[in-house]
Amino acid sequence: MKNLSDEFRNPVIEQRAHLERGVFREAIERTLAEAVASGLSANEALFAAVLAGSLSLVKNRSAELEGLPHSELARLGWEKMRLVIPALRNQRDLEVRKEQTVAFVTRALGHVALQHWKSRAISSPTWTTELSTR
Repeated sequence: MKNLSDEFRNPVIEQRAHLERGVFREAIERTLAEAVASGLSANEALFAAVLAGSLSLVKNRSAELEGLPHSELARLGWEKMRLVIPALRNQRDLEVRKEQTVAFVTRALGHVALQHWKSRAISSPTWTTELSTR
């Protein structure tokens, strides 16, 4: 049985955390608030927030996400988010809903970014060597 601390030394988990730290959560929060205030529907506002998060992630982790346009990251992140939209809508406390929305957007984008990074790691000998030596 693995120790819990071993999970944190896993290079894939570390990479996912690194990618998620590249998302500007404030940009997601601000975009969501501005979109709602401007009268966009809930889905349109959420997609705008996903788009803002994807743009910040691609800018902050450009080396790891080379070849993944922010629009494609947003589209794939939106597909991941669609599963949790009903749960977000059911949350009545607006502050909690905002926090959960930012967390879900960050996690969805991090997941998509990690899949892209893994596919590059497998196809690139230097990435594969780096991954196996961690």
